[in-house]
Amino acid sequence: MNDVKNYALPYAAFTVLAICSIDFLTPTLPQVASVFQLNSKQTQFSIAMFFSCYALSAIPFGYYSEKIGRFECLKIAVIMSFLGHLLCAIAMTYSQFVLARCLAGTGAGGLILMVRCIQADRFFFKPSLYRDVTVWITIWTGAFSDVSKTLSFQLVTLLPWRYMYLGLCCLSIFAYFIIKQQQTMSGKFLDTVPTQNYYQTFIASLSSPIIWLSIFCYALANGSISLILAEIIMDNHTLDILFPLVAIFFIAGRSINIIISRYLKPIQIISYAILISSCCLTTELFYQETIPPFTWLIPYSMTLGCLLPNAIIFSAGSLGGHGFSVIYSAFSLGSISVIAAMFYLNILFNQAGIYGLCECLLLLCFVISILILYIQFYHKSVTTR
Repeated sequence: MNDVKNYALPYAAFTVLAICSIDFLTPTLPQVASVFQLNSKQTQFSIAMFFSCYALSAIPFGYYSEKIGRFECLKIAVIMSFLGHLLCAIAMTYSQFVLARCLAGTGAGGLILMVRCIQADRFFFKPSLYRDVTVWITIWTGAFSDVSKTLSFQLVTLLPWRYMYLGLCCLSIFAYFIIKQQQTMSGKFLDTVPTQNYYQTFIASLSSPIIWLSIFCYALANGSISLILAEIIMDNHTLDILFPLVAIFFIAGRSINIIISRYLKPIQIISYAILISSCCLTTELFYQETIPPFTWLIPYSMTLGCLLPNAIIFSAGSLGGHGFSVIYSAFSLGSISVIAAMFYLNILFNQAGIYGLCECLLLLCFVISILILYIQFYHKSVTTR
């Protein structure tokens, strides 16, 4: 177990950089809106563009990781992240800011993709190790990123928002040196087997219901929290207490997987998580005026913490234990596209705030439930892993 945790720790640093590109910077949104004279929906547009580039980056990074190596692509992703955040910090117009966020999003997408490919290359054929590594990476990631997010809500009251982006530039430099160290220890290519007919296989993988179940689960777990917090903060509600509680329980949900994954298969954990999430969202819809947000958002966050690593684990088996660049490219493209679509739809059509958002998320839970039933009936071999 110590070896698993030691492996997970440095790779969590790369994932943290990608995630902090989103959530660490959420508290800066009001200042950004003030400087560039934006309304709430215009401010969220930069997040949607970030996710769009995050998603699209999966295709070239996945392809070239089999040509030049996972670690070379990791370094390119970190450099792009560094440049993106640096340009955000010095942006003089909102257009410049959005373009810089696009560059940072491209780098973040490459980081996440390469970490998943490397861990699958190493551990997929040792299912218990693969499960443990995935869970521990999400735990370390959650611990690092949520501490930084909590800290950012304090820093934003003390520092100009541009300094927050410069802070992520420093984190990028730190991540680059970790990559160099890991590359020296692991070699350039690991045990990567190039995928034949890469793009044809990529398109074919997107027709798999297993991939789409994983995509929707990951989008729900990651995207909904970001959307909800963005809505709350832009409505001028305080997050001084709520945000740390959400962060703590999101990590707690990930940590519970260490125990429950010993007794339940990923598809079972996903099923229970969707049921509980639906109950939390329904509670908010019916009792919005009479209960404070934390009464439903805390159990909702904990449940999504359970859901997150299982979405990643479940997707890896869709091609029978090979083609991880293809699998995770499709998974990243699909999941982040869904998250971006959630932001765009929220910007364009949601006039009801949290209430309208919960309705959309409940609909997504329903779609996931249909996919779960379909897979359990027609893809039984996958659900037994």
